[in-house]
Amino acid sequence: MLGYDLRTYLDQVVQSDLEKFSGFITWTENDKNRFRILLDELKNPSDANQTEKEKGNHLEKVVEFIIKKTYFFKIYKNVRTKTNEIDEVIILSDRGKQALKSFGLERTLIPVDTDLILGECKNYKTGLSVTYVGKFYSLLSATDISFGLLFTRKGLTGSPDGFTDAYGLTKVLRMVEKA
Repeated sequence: MLGYDLRTYLDQVVQSDLEKFSGFITWTENDKNRFRILLDELKNPSDANQTEKEKGNHLEKVVEFIIKKTYFFKIYKNVRTKTNEIDEVIILSDRGKQALKSFGLERTLIPVDTDLILGECKNYKTGLSVTYVGKFYSLLSATDISFGLLFTRKGLTGSPDGFTDAYGLTKVLRMVEKA
């Protein structure tokens, strides 16, 4: 440590680890270009006569791409249960856990307190109604999974600031779950 004080040395060690970590999560130009293509296909489908399933598949491809690029998560698509099909089952992967350990990062940096997440994609012309939020909540309850993500291009019905429609239901469900 000749020529270094403790603070300078620690700053270099921390910066070196952060740069390594950043290398795992930073998108390359190829990643960015692929994402632009997927997003463009989602926003402007090449075939105007696509089925609802085909439109939904475009959103699922965007979600899958983003999740895979997080480095920390693994995604399983279209998982069947006895009663449903789940668009995405997202787990904190072994390599993600090892990366957290290797870089000495706290698990709390990932602001989800579970290693298992359900994802559902809805690529509809309008915001998602109470019905879809309720169905997704039922799916979470039936599978005993505490965290889920609804992916939609048009958001939810109601106002983010209020307690009406789908936004309101999400707030009420959150309060119920926290009680």
